[in-house]
This record gives sequence, structure tokens and C-alpha cells, in this order.
Amino acid sequence: MVCELRKGDVIVVWRIDRLGRATYELIKLMVEWKEMGVDFRSISEGIDTSTKMGRLWYMLSSVFAENEREILLERTFAGLEAARARGRVGGRPKGLTKKSKEIASLAATLYESKKHTTTQICEQLKIGSKATLYKYLRHEGIQAQGWEKEK
Repeated sequence: MVCELRKGDVIVVWRIDRLGRATYELIKLMVEWKEMGVDFRSISEGIDTSTKMGRLWYMLSSVFAENEREILLERTFAGLEAARARGRVGGRPKGLTKKSKEIASLAATLYESKKHTTTQICEQLKIGSKATLYKYLRHEGIQAQGWEKEK
């Protein structure tokens, strides 16, 4: 988008925090755009940099956007820490789901038959990628030729 900007253009976003996170980045953008003759508008904050008050409000809002992000990160980390202290573990469960285990078994059977290519197996079983196929094969104890996960 920035490469296509011309004098007189107006950049419109819903909220200023959708444009950037750091105050420095946001102010740098405004300076660059002002030099190019490009204005900025934020719908929800009512910012319009074509006016002096709009430029001032842009500066203040960029500080608030960065502060809001930092507070959100602090709260997120505090919540995760509190959950860990209560013995809760987040994230995806380890291993394969029941359905994935069934697909892995079928994939192993097809792979060991040596009648199908890995692409055909993926298409037939609706496996999204060869990396997933190889993960399924490893789960079934098959050391497949091809993709290796970097350590």
C-alpha cells in the first residue's frame, strides 16, 4: 500500500492500533506521510491528520495504543502464570486425536503397500501436507524416506 501512495491520498483505518504498535513506528509513519502529502483517518478515534488537532490526537493515540498493548501483554502473562501455579497447562494436547490416529493407520498401510505415491496418499486420505503424512507415518513407527523435521 505504501508504495502506491500519492499526494492527496487518505489512509483510513478502523483503529490506530491496527496500523502499528510502537509509538515510534506510528509517528515515523505520520512524518513520512505528511512529507508525501498523504493524510490519515482513524474511524473509531475520530483522528484526521489534515487538521492540527487531528495530528495532535494522532500523537496521543499512538502513545495510548502502545501503552494498551503493554498492559495487555502484562495481563496475559500474569494470567498464564496464575494458571500454571494452579497446575493448568495451556496449548494443544500432545499426540494425535482419535481421528488422526485412524488416518495415520490407513496412511501407514497405503505407504507400506508401495502401490501409491505420497501425493496420492495425501489426496486419498485428505491429508493437507506431506509433512503431516510423515508425522502420521512416524507415529505408526515407519521411518519414511523424504521430509525430515529440523532439530
